[in-house]
Amino acid sequence: MDDAFIRAHEGVLVSSTLELPKSGPRQVGDALILGFDVEWDSHNPDRKLLSVQLAGMHDGQVVSHVFDPPGAHLTVNDLVMMVREFIAHHGLVVPMRKNQPRKVYLVAHFAAAELSKFKDPVGELLIHAIGKAHHATMPRVALDDGEWELRVVDLFAFFAVGLEKVARLVGREKLVVDRTDLRRLEQEDPETFRRYAATDAEIVLEAFLAFRAQMRHRWGVDPLMYPSLASLTAAAFRYGFLSSTPAPVEYEEETYSRKTKRGFQEARRQVPRFAGDRAVRLAALRAIHGGRVEVFIRGLCIAPLVERDVVSLYPSAARLQPLPHEKTQWRHVKSLDEVHELEGVGRFKFKFPKGTRYPVMPVKGKSLLFPLSGVSDATFAEVRLAMKLGAELEVVEAYGFKPGPRECDHDVGRYVEALFGEKSAAERDSLQYRLAKNMLNSFIGKLGEHQRGGGLLALETAHRRAGLPAGTASAMRRSRMLRELMRQPPRPGPLYAPEWYALIIGRARALMAELLQKGAVLISTDALVAGADVDFSGPALDALKSVGSDFLIEHEADAIVTSRARVYGLLQKADAIHPGETVLARNGTWAVVRVARHASIEDKSQFAETLLICIQKGTEEAAPVRQRVRLISAEEAVREGKHINEEVVEEGRTLFRWDNKRRQVNRDVNIFASWTDTQPYASKQRKLGADHQRKVRAGQARRKYRPAGPLKRQQAEKLLASGAGVRSVAKSTGIPKSTVADIKRQLLAKSNGSAKASLSTDGHGTHHPGRRTP
Repeated sequence: MDDAFIRAHEGVLVSSTLELPKSGPRQVGDALILGFDVEWDSHNPDRKLLSVQLAGMHDGQVVSHVFDPPGAHLTVNDLVMMVREFIAHHGLVVPMRKNQPRKVYLVAHFAAAELSKFKDPVGELLIHAIGKAHHATMPRVALDDGEWELRVVDLFAFFAVGLEKVARLVGREKLVVDRTDLRRLEQEDPETFRRYAATDAEIVLEAFLAFRAQMRHRWGVDPLMYPSLASLTAAAFRYGFLSSTPAPVEYEEETYSRKTKRGFQEARRQVPRFAGDRAVRLAALRAIHGGRVEVFIRGLCIAPLVERDVVSLYPSAARLQPLPHEKTQWRHVKSLDEVHELEGVGRFKFKFPKGTRYPVMPVKGKSLLFPLSGVSDATFAEVRLAMKLGAELEVVEAYGFKPGPRECDHDVGRYVEALFGEKSAAERDSLQYRLAKNMLNSFIGKLGEHQRGGGLLALETAHRRAGLPAGTASAMRRSRMLRELMRQPPRPGPLYAPEWYALIIGRARALMAELLQKGAVLISTDALVAGADVDFSGPALDALKSVGSDFLIEHEADAIVTSRARVYGLLQKADAIHPGETVLARNGTWAVVRVARHASIEDKSQFAETLLICIQKGTEEAAPVRQRVRLISAEEAVREGKHINEEVVEEGRTLFRWDNKRRQVNRDVNIFASWTDTQPYASKQRKLGADHQRKVRAGQARRKYRPAGPLKRQQAEKLLASGAGVRSVAKSTGIPKSTVADIKRQLLAKSNGSAKASLSTDGHGTHHPGRRTP
């Protein structure tokens, strides 16, 4: 974690803590849940509404109905009347609660589409955005039979895949029609149109009901109470497995404002606070880094290769890594000998032997670096591996604990083991399998979660309901002063445990770094691309296999094109495609079977085509300009003054720039014709110096002049006079290359001046300024 961020929010990051739950998980109990979907005319500039469809469950059977639209747009009143009519027609029951409105949950998939059909969704609805998913609460509507309240639940928050894949999880099949001309389909074949529209609502309903039943039965948590699968996963852990906190907890009383029927009133509550060693918490925060993502060979490399993935890397690391609890005794570590027998975190000075290809100590920068020397905030797992590789290390400040039975058999490990069991017992691509896999992937990240946000959507909704013009909140956010006043401190998540998070992620990096020592073309968090004949057997692979993981081959290739981290493509010979491989693009020579395209405007197939074009023409300048259509989220709609789910056309081309995490041996390599090796930077300072030199060469910065001392300058002058090059002089004297180049220019100017002076003097050495030199 960035030091500046820690200093700015130290109070919140240190005082926040995970606590044991005081009661059971929240449940809705009986609830009326309906599937909800809309169709619209994509050819109409206003995207006019064509239909609204609802689906429900009655006596174990799915019932559905397609409503004609009440107008070009939806209103809350119109939708409530449709829901009311649907319930009455099919004999459904709305559970009633004392002093509560009739509440109906409408489940949609990618609900931004449904919400966009309201004329002013941000003003009419209270929207809660989570990534691309959008939940919404509608204002209550008073009718003759009481108040009604509709809540939209976005299935995309729990299954972020297309509706076709969701349908397969529940044994359904989504109907396929030409969505670009639904108006024509509705007019020419209304029966097909209505069957298509109703099927989408039915699939969403069946998927959510099956998902909710699984979560309530197996884990005891209700998806209606949590906004995402990650938050559900966290709740299942807290209520079902958490028996101890990562550090001591104390409670303090605080005053807060509570909304009541009589207005806001002050109340008091007990708030949990971190009561452990503050120095340990800060060391853990500093040791939180992301996964390792680096390219070691850049360009077109033709050789037999494989891409291998570790099965569930972070959950596996959690099972292997001992974790502290509230009674764990931490101690101040002063020697490297203690690191061998303890687990912990700390700050270390390090220096790897010259020629080390894959250093393993992480150093913070604009991106995560792994240089040959420097100061690193790391876990003991990474330090032990560094010692094994021959690094010289010195403890700056470190804290550790001796793992006992309670630290080894911890709550996180038991939960992960239960999820592994669920996944192993389920059929592949079943709902149970997909759910267990997604829960495994989302769980570990919750341990280090902290969110920052100013509540832009809620603020804009409040302004519009108060009669202020649209865009008021966005205009306020454009003011630096108002933005700073509204800026909120980070809000740690419900499983906030930085000690656990730092140790688990550090162990994962150490496992991957140990596998990496066998050799690789690139590393991408839990994956390596390496030679097909590389044997990865050893302690790291044995440890992974001991907890049910493995290092499996996902793709085979005959060549690879690498540009930078997470921008690459695996190629197979066009006339020898391996069985079972999906081909994204091909020409007469190559077939692209796998791509990573971070920050590219292109989809997978387009990016694969671009790689083949650039290889054929031998230059990255051949990359074509592409167009991408994307949909605007609710928050972006407020910021940009647009409409939610509005289509925006963007134009651009993929750029193949180097990320400069490592030093290229050949800076001038044409990556679509050949390749270059890379080397780790000697230190973070050398990397920053190289970055500055690149800016100088590009005309974006001025050269920094650092004068050399008189003795070093004399040494440099002698070496230059003897014919040594600038690079070799800089290396032998320690003077920056730019300074050596300046000394060389001064020597040349001096020698040229002396030559001219000797030519313009007579035989007695008297200088005659006006005389021409013959």
